[in-house]
Amino acid sequence: MLHWLDQQDNESNSGAAGRSGGPARTRYEITDVGRQELREWLESPEAPSPQLQATMYVKTVLALLEQGDAAPYLDNQRMAHRANAYINATATR
Repeated sequence: MLHWLDQQDNESNSGAAGRSGGPARTRYEITDVGRQELREWLESPEAPSPQLQATMYVKTVLALLEQGDAAPYLDNQRMAHRANAYINATATR
């Protein structure tokens, strides 16, 4: 995964992290390009799927970590879900 991120230029290696008595660790940081792509992914509603709950959990956690608030993204998903439900309901009439 990190190899793929290196190729996508969405993260940067900021060098070795501080020693904590354990093995040496490398610290990665998200780049401005990666941060923009994260925002775009968070803002895009997910289609219904068996993995929707897991995906929404990941989006919520990342939104909280990145911006401290997941409400706008959850509201966007809720509106898309309601619109989809309305379309499906009117199509079956």
